[in-house]
Amino acid sequence: MSAGSERKGHTTEHSLVGMEEEPVPPDTTAAVAGAVREALAEHGYARLTTAKIAAESELSGAGLYYHYDSKDEMVVAFLEAAAGFLSRELDALDANDPESRLREACDLLFTDRDDTERRGVDVAVMELLAHAPLTRHSETHCWHSKGTR
Repeated sequence: MSAGSERKGHTTEHSLVGMEEEPVPPDTTAAVAGAVREALAEHGYARLTTAKIAAESELSGAGLYYHYDSKDEMVVAFLEAAAGFLSRELDALDANDPESRLREACDLLFTDRDDTERRGVDVAVMELLAHAPLTRHSETHCWHSKGTR
């Protein structure tokens, strides 16, 4: 690529001063997030590849890399979409008092297994958590639960 050229809406390090990155279009972000969700649910994080994300998407591998620099950025797009989805769901709850709101939130998050999108989000997030590095806080929590330090 020549100096000043643009790839995936991002400018290269040799780009012209004053040129700004173009954001990924919202419909592309949604499509990539959905493809990551499906690929994670089917293959798990350990076997997640850009090719498997592309197979779940209308974009090719090259098309994905036009918009995202790495598989990790695609996973971040999924996590941001999942957080936004769950936030909108929780914001839409009708209850006014804290106890009723908590009960509605638990019903929403834990009991509707017919919602395939939410179930896909659950599976994909659990897969990511299963491969997350163990933090000092989580180690401390595990030790306390076992009664040792």
